[in-house]
Amino acid sequence: MKAFSATLLLLVVILHASAQNVSPGGVKAPRYWYLTTNTKRPVLKSVFSADSIAGSLTDTGSLNFRPAAGFSGVTPVRFALPGSNLHKASYFTVYKATNAPKESLIWHTSNDDSTRLVLTTSRTADLSDKRYLNYTDLHPDRPKVNAYLHQKTADSSAVQKMELHIGCKKEDSTLPVITFKGLLPELLIYDRVLSNEELLRVSSYLCLKYGVTLSEPEATYLNSAAREIWDGTQHSEFHNNMAGIIRDDSSGLSQKKACTSNAPGSFIVSTKDSLPDLSALLWGDNDLALIPDEKRPGQPVHLQRQLLFNLSGTDSMQIAIALDTKKADIAYPLKPVYWLAIDRTGKENFQEFVKMDRLDEQQIAHFNKLVIRKENTGTTRLGLIAGNDILLAATITEPLCADPASGKVRVKVHGAIYPYHVSVKSDKYQQEITAASEDGINFYGVHAGNYVVTVTDAMQHVVTDSFYVNNEDGPKPAELQSKYLLNEGASLTLNASERMVDGISYQWKGPQGFANAGASVTLTKAGPYSLITSKNGCEYVKQFVVSHPPKNAFRNVLIYPNPSTTGSFEVSVSLDKVSPVRMSIFAEDGRHITTRELDGFANYRFSSYVPYSGLYYVNFSAGLSVTTRKIIVLK
Repeated sequence: MKAFSATLLLLVVILHASAQNVSPGGVKAPRYWYLTTNTKRPVLKSVFSADSIAGSLTDTGSLNFRPAAGFSGVTPVRFALPGSNLHKASYFTVYKATNAPKESLIWHTSNDDSTRLVLTTSRTADLSDKRYLNYTDLHPDRPKVNAYLHQKTADSSAVQKMELHIGCKKEDSTLPVITFKGLLPELLIYDRVLSNEELLRVSSYLCLKYGVTLSEPEATYLNSAAREIWDGTQHSEFHNNMAGIIRDDSSGLSQKKACTSNAPGSFIVSTKDSLPDLSALLWGDNDLALIPDEKRPGQPVHLQRQLLFNLSGTDSMQIAIALDTKKADIAYPLKPVYWLAIDRTGKENFQEFVKMDRLDEQQIAHFNKLVIRKENTGTTRLGLIAGNDILLAATITEPLCADPASGKVRVKVHGAIYPYHVSVKSDKYQQEITAASEDGINFYGVHAGNYVVTVTDAMQHVVTDSFYVNNEDGPKPAELQSKYLLNEGASLTLNASERMVDGISYQWKGPQGFANAGASVTLTKAGPYSLITSKNGCEYVKQFVVSHPPKNAFRNVLIYPNPSTTGSFEVSVSLDKVSPVRMSIFAEDGRHITTRELDGFANYRFSSYVPYSGLYYVNFSAGLSVTTRKIIVLK
């Protein structure tokens, strides 16, 4: 951002009668209220005072699509606090420091004699009484809403002239701080100590307005009517990267588009609905990465990140979602297709799937019409899937040992061209059905065993999946994992009896005819294994894989199209773990054409171009691993 100096004159804002009841979180009578106006030049303007402010501001930034004044720290920025010593006060400051993680001075108050209150990125201090409130900021680069309650005994001295200084270090400061540089969109001061409920209402208002995750107290969001609109304690797994759509007339808050300010543009939700007063849709995520999760039987592979929506004040809301997929660390299909998996039960039972409407040039996946409904729990969980045009999902009802044929497999197919043919097979079971809708197809009489589901649509596109159906009441091994690593020449000892009841028999099977009975086993070979646990004739089968650590970091490298008739081509690279990768292109005679480097992922996608026809060598390196591919250009 380019910096410029400007003398800013705070104008008196005459409130209209219809706006006189508007206050942050519905908490009346803030003594001072400053916010950034949406103008071409950044102005931190008083809502209703006649104060003046002068200083140096940078170009206006934004938090959650709202303007935020930028402070460069070049010259002092100050405004008067007339008529009060503020011996009892509540301060609210929204800020984002750009010079983190160093402790920087956001603002301080002063009178004619000395510095009094100080707010930094690491503490609040009353220097006049030498009282300090220190705190640890685990994410100093993220936006914050700081709330501070100040109370001290008032004296009988005459009220002194007070000023509040923003973004500049006090020359005589005894604190080890630097000058604040960053964004400060809004600042509130009440000349009283707010109650806990009032504190939470104002904090909720500011957090929702600027896409900041509320942390105190108890991570609960309230609207201006003091009604709970998000319980972070109940939804602690998803109390991360919070944002919300809301209409709250008493707060003057009407917000139809929102995104967390922790990761601007990563997940944008908007609505065109006409919202009733006090309606709100809040969401957070589980703070996991966009990487593949462990596959669940019958389900497509989900990404680890999930989101939870909580709707209040209205029965339903139609929303649009824009998901930035550039951070998705996946083994790319040639044309990745993103899906939303929807659970409305609160039990992580994903029964609905929505295909993206388009993937734009910036790799933003757009979902234009998704309806969030206020179900029994009021919450809707979203999973994310990176797959192909056709999605196959099977819900398994496991059989009981007393009724071996009581199992059921319900197959749902999305994105196929009707009619499509579904086949479900195992050693003891085979059934085929042709369908002409996305309604689920039920396959009854399912026993325990390995199953293969095959879908063939009208265009002869084929999708398959395989899974093992277990007995519901079989003794499931509690501690056995699905994957293990075995170093060359080493052994792996597993004990399946941990956290298991007595009276269970164990039977291990593996590669090259391996078999063993007993709870504990030592493995020396890589390959697929299975463990059969049994009690009173009721069995459970656990399948797992033992593999050697890869000798080469490259799992897969794909160049397409190859040959290229335009000189343009794409490269997909998959590594065994997160690692930087370098791609260098050389002509047949050894001339270096270009080099590109990427970092931070295990899967990468390069776009490249060679202007002339010929044979080229594409060299890839990741750590000590090196591999080479050829690309032919025919122009």
